Amino acid sequence: MAISFKDWIARFTRTKHEESNTAGTESESVPVLLESVDPVEAEAAGLNFHSAIASHQNWKVRFRAMIDSGVTEALNPDVIAEDNQCAVGKWIYGSAQEQFGTHPLWEKLRGDHAFFHTCASRVLVMIIRGEKQKALQEIERGAYARASNDVVMDLAMFYKVIKAD
Repeated sequence: MAISFKDWIARFTRTKHEESNTAGTESESVPVLLESVDPVEAEAAGLNFHSAIASHQNWKVRFRAMIDSGVTEALNPDVIAEDNQCAVGKWIYGSAQEQFGTHPLWEKLRGDHAFFHTCASRVLVMIIRGEKQKALQEIERGAYARASNDVVMDLAMFYKVIKAD
């Protein structure tokens, strides 16, 4: 059963205080996967936030597949390091900068997104070098994992800000 993107964002961004107040409510405590979310209402301010979050989460899946299979995609770490080439980066440096460039969340997203791309590039280099354990640790618990989570949270918070207007 699909839930709305707005409901997914609300659950995803719930604070620890709010979570403790709803503890014991099974439907509220069960995490909802992004794949089960209806993406229709995810378009806001020139970006499909559902696709943006999914594409950044998918990098972990791609990296894990490369580690598990031993087959590396034909990707250039230098290109991956560029934060203005993906849809989110183009949005950040384009219409988002024009509309929200003075908002503190814009700068946080810009910085976190740039760091995510730096980390993703480093993971790809580890995979290319055959440093599978190091790459796996990085995508599970390292700077890449934290950067990925930060970008997803930033995008979720940005969506809430945009939709509140």
